[in-house]
Amino acid sequence: MLNGFNIICESLQSHDASYIIHKHLPRMGSPHYDLRFGNPYNSKELFSFAAPSNFLETINQKTLLVRTKNHLERWMDLKSYRLTDIEKNKVTIKVLTLKYFELIFHGKLLKGNYKLFKLQKTYRDDRWLLIKK
Repeated sequence: MLNGFNIICESLQSHDASYIIHKHLPRMGSPHYDLRFGNPYNSKELFSFAAPSNFLETINQKTLLVRTKNHLERWMDLKSYRLTDIEKNKVTIKVLTLKYFELIFHGKLLKGNYKLFKLQKTYRDDRWLLIKK
């Protein structure tokens, strides 16, 4: 776990990583999208978020995401009949705190500056908001 000093030092730097958007057709539950991008603290892991089924239509607006467990980096290239690659490209990550990121996506669908932050006081502890700046 990082202490406050490390978080402040990390926030002064930007990290370049890869991201992927998967369309996910789970065995149980409803179809949705997954957004995964490189973890600046562990190059073998991806931060993972589930996005609603209308994610591609709301990508330039406010979008509620649900944080899921970190996935291994191999998920960037995973092939499955339940996952369809929608977009794969680079992202620049600026970590301001463990609950707030600034992201610059370099893709065609997901392009430009975004803020991603954890929502406070929700009935679930895993709700995040993605907003285009």
